[in-house]
Amino acid sequence: MNRFDILSYEELTKDQLYCILRLRTEVFVVEQRICYQDMDNLDQQALHVLLQHQNTILAYARVLTTDKGQIRFGRVLTAPDFRGQGHGKELMQRLMNWLHQQYKGKMLHIHAQAYLQTFYQNFGLETQGEPYILEDIAHLSMTKQL
Repeated sequence: MNRFDILSYEELTKDQLYCILRLRTEVFVVEQRICYQDMDNLDQQALHVLLQHQNTILAYARVLTTDKGQIRFGRVLTAPDFRGQGHGKELMQRLMNWLHQQYKGKMLHIHAQAYLQTFYQNFGLETQGEPYILEDIAHLSMTKQL
């Protein structure tokens, strides 16, 4: 059984934080060749969503609240060694269930990479507006009333 944790920055162990930052660099900077500052000083305010098996992170996301009261999540990834096994879907299903419980009535807003539109639509998110370029990758604004 995979363990699902939502942890504040302060609750993360050093090893968990290191693994998160390593995975985000591996996926977004190296694999997707995005040249950007991943460590953006938002991790300290974020909730870190981990799907783990025996202390190995299988999938990850972070959740933030905006000053406008919107809920956001991003940096969603499945560890490359564990893709194709349903871990991303499991993380999203469990995250969406948690968001519905914690933030009922609030607006969820994400910047999704365009190729993942159908994936996020499967969790009830709706596309808003036209695609736009963010860090040289086509993105879509997507929302859902929780």
